[in-house]
Amino acid sequence: LANTRGFTSATGEIDHERVAMIQAALQSLGAEDGPDRARLLAAHAVELAFCGEHDEPRRLSDEALVIARRGDDDAVLAQVLRMRFFAIWVPETLPVRLAESAENVRICKRLGDPLAASQALHWRANACMESGDMEAARHCTERVSQLSGRLREPTVMWQSAYNDANLALAQGRLDHA
Repeated sequence: LANTRGFTSATGEIDHERVAMIQAALQSLGAEDGPDRARLLAAHAVELAFCGEHDEPRRLSDEALVIARRGDDDAVLAQVLRMRFFAIWVPETLPVRLAESAENVRICKRLGDPLAASQALHWRANACMESGDMEAARHCTERVSQLSGRLREPTVMWQSAYNDANLALAQGRLDHA
């Protein structure tokens, strides 16, 4: 649980060793329904994002979200929502991702956690760009850039550059991208 960047550990493939460790951790929990189970299920779903089918990541992510919502722990819910975005990232889930990314931005603001906020805003920017809401995407991208400059955390810095390039591409500013 401590070793995650909030989305898949390998792009375009499955990290089978990581999946095996997550499955072992889930098995060690048994049927216990709590924050660790929600976070592990979310991590499992993310690691299966490139498995070639969408049902299993969606099922695991749905279960993680149900548990996180029952747990009444905003930090866990924010993490599950953040990971869920990537796990269910296919065109037909855009309405869900728009709603849940907006919810996650609100939760992270309430938490006062700038790292969690930067990640929530990163995924929100992606959903907004995908929906064509460039003004909202620009706002989120600017906020991630501000937080990146303040935090100087490598993943946040990369996400900031990613958002900036994607927004520039979507707006036709190819030289900037």
